[in-house]
Amino acid sequence: MEPFYFEKFNSTHGKKISEILNSLWGFGNNIKHQKTADKFGRAYLYYCLSHSDYAWTLCSGKEIIGITAWRELSKNKIKSSDKISFVKKNIYFLKAFFNALPIFFVKDFTYQVKAWKTFFKECNLQEKELPCTFDSELILFVNDSKVRGQGTGKLMMEFYKEKLKSHHLETFFLHTDTECNYGFYDRAGLKRKLTKVVNEKNGSLQDRWEIFIYANK
Repeated sequence: MEPFYFEKFNSTHGKKISEILNSLWGFGNNIKHQKTADKFGRAYLYYCLSHSDYAWTLCSGKEIIGITAWRELSKNKIKSSDKISFVKKNIYFLKAFFNALPIFFVKDFTYQVKAWKTFFKECNLQEKELPCTFDSELILFVNDSKVRGQGTGKLMMEFYKEKLKSHHLETFFLHTDTECNYGFYDRAGLKRKLTKVVNEKNGSLQDRWEIFIYANK
């Protein structure tokens, strides 16, 4: 595989990143409603981007490997051409809305939609319980399972930290759950600040679904 490098997210990256999300979460496995299932990844991607200030794609040659997207929470006067504009954020939100809309009308996806709603609701509640403020939130951090074990996650995390440092920022937090590779954050030295157990009846795809907040302080 060719050397890894980072590139500012652009519209040509969206399709591949969506496929990575669908593959990791199994959203694209509904053959009966394949076209609608594929919209899960696109809707989630653009929802995250609509709430982010920065988004960078990890690449290798012409291949898209993963994405890191975050928002800055502290008041920051540094202006950067890399920042996602207000206009683009609104475009991304509209893309998220139009991709998500068909999903809500397909009965076969009721369970997944319920889990999705529960996750966002619990994340908002958890943030209110945080004992301190942070400089940034890591909103989307995902890479292709094909390159797991090749140091890509560590590379993406170091890239994110360097970007924060260049803006004189240090602290950050993120949301994750037991349907993701949350063990990576333990190995990366982050601290688990909060845990919420969600029962299956509340929308989980597993018997025991836990939602976490990790932070670097």
